Amino acid sequence: FIGIDALTWDVLQPLLDQNGLHGLLRTGGTRFIRGDRPVQVTVFPLKDYLNRKDPRLAPSGRVVVWKDATARYDAFRQGVIHNILYTVAALTILETILFGTWIGTRQPLEDRLAMRTRQLKDSYEKMKAIAEELPLGILMVDPLSDRILEANAHCAKMAGQTPDQLIGGSY
Repeated sequence: FIGIDALTWDVLQPLLDQNGLHGLLRTGGTRFIRGDRPVQVTVFPLKDYLNRKDPRLAPSGRVVVWKDATARYDAFRQGVIHNILYTVAALTILETILFGTWIGTRQPLEDRLAMRTRQLKDSYEKMKAIAEELPLGILMVDPLSDRILEANAHCAKMAGQTPDQLIGGSY
């Protein structure tokens, strides 16, 4: 093995053992190890060290390069912290906007609902007053239950009952 940097194989071997990176020696690649200090380990095949230029030759070994990765680890960690802070800030802003929108639309909707309810009640009262004055028998029936909801005096007179006796009965 060829090691490049201030770490020695005595330092790297326990790191490989603790972090289960012996597979890295077989497959190659780069991994970061967090020990007492972060280390970047890169393994790549050693090919054609005799310069025969024969592409059929299998790798004759592996080159292991390791170096201190404290600066990269600290930069990564700082980036993660910044991303978390930006996400929290963005979610807070979004929540504020949504809450403001909800407050801004809730009251007008409640006002419109109350106004429409009053209009419907007024319309019902007018319809009831007109139905009472007509010289015709008028019933209001619930189409789902066939129960009488309203009956004017002329209808009750034709049935030989009072309007209150008709209301709630079956049609």
